Amino acid sequence: MLSEFYARTISFAQIRTFCLQDHITKFDRENMTEFELTSYSDRDYGLPKNLLAADRQKFAIKPMGSRYKCKIRRHQDICAVDRGYLLNKRWRLINDFPGSLDADGKRASFLWQARRKRLFAANRKRWEHAFWPSKLLFTDVFYWLSNMLPVLYLLRKHDIDLPVVLPARHEKSPRDMQSLEAFEDLDIEFLEPKTLGLFDNVWTHDPISFSRHGHRVYNAEALIETAGFLKDFFLSTAESGPKRVYISRQKSRRKLANADEIEPIIKRAGFTEIFLEDLDFKGQIQALGNAEAMISVHGAGMGNMLFQPSGGTIIELTKPSIHGFFSGLSDAMGHDYYYLNGTGAEGKNADIQFDRASLENLLGEIGLL
Repeated sequence: MLSEFYARTISFAQIRTFCLQDHITKFDRENMTEFELTSYSDRDYGLPKNLLAADRQKFAIKPMGSRYKCKIRRHQDICAVDRGYLLNKRWRLINDFPGSLDADGKRASFLWQARRKRLFAANRKRWEHAFWPSKLLFTDVFYWLSNMLPVLYLLRKHDIDLPVVLPARHEKSPRDMQSLEAFEDLDIEFLEPKTLGLFDNVWTHDPISFSRHGHRVYNAEALIETAGFLKDFFLSTAESGPKRVYISRQKSRRKLANADEIEPIIKRAGFTEIFLEDLDFKGQIQALGNAEAMISVHGAGMGNMLFQPSGGTIIELTKPSIHGFFSGLSDAMGHDYYYLNGTGAEGKNADIQFDRASLENLLGEIGLL
């Protein structure tokens, strides 16, 4: 009887503790200064399946060393400009995320000083509490997929009741606006051009994916959950795309210099050619949502591997001087990553040429040709 009573007492104590924890961790925008959205576990990222010794440093990602927590943090009396700059009371830039901008250079520049003076006469809009994404200076599709949409998903997941303020330029992007349809239960507002946003309390976030020691680190759990949520929202069970997808960049920069030799091999291996710039956001998800294999020249569109079923095959056509960011993303999403080095002029955006026999051998070794 005593042991039974003790067991019941422990159970009640545990339940009480859980209830207290739930109460403590519930988002309280009035009294809380920070709130944890998610965290990264220490991990080694898997290396490419066909890693060359000369490229080991390019792809090797050191473990975090300590658990990194991704939080939103509150700042008081902050101003925001429609381009994405955050300013304190002294009109100094406070954006502190790595690689965003040369803050010292901006402060010293004549253009920035002139812009700052114009802000005094700008239209103004005030929020008591609002969420302002920290890296809005980045507008490419890769940032939108790997940072912005996961943060919106986490705000929704944790039921954080803050207006989300975005620069009005996102209203001009069909891709951005269609993706925001999935977050209709969030209060999303836009800061119009030539308008100064005034925040009594502004909340900013730590990045979901970020550069560390020259490599990019990803929060696999957040990305997988976000991709699943978006696929459930935009795709019906009856919709299915091709099993093998070739993302062509022949309408963009960084093209295949010898496409007439390489593309016939890719198509012979059963890959369906797509141009992401011709697809809306839903179309991009549909194109990759059923793909077991994807091949592409290095480019931001490779971020759409988020929507592939886990366990896919990723083949990146790249060159030694281009970073290996997509290897880490592929590993985070549970895909097998392969790469093929080509040659071309210096510069990340120069066209690249590939050896026909090397591509045929790689596809054959993987079992795709």
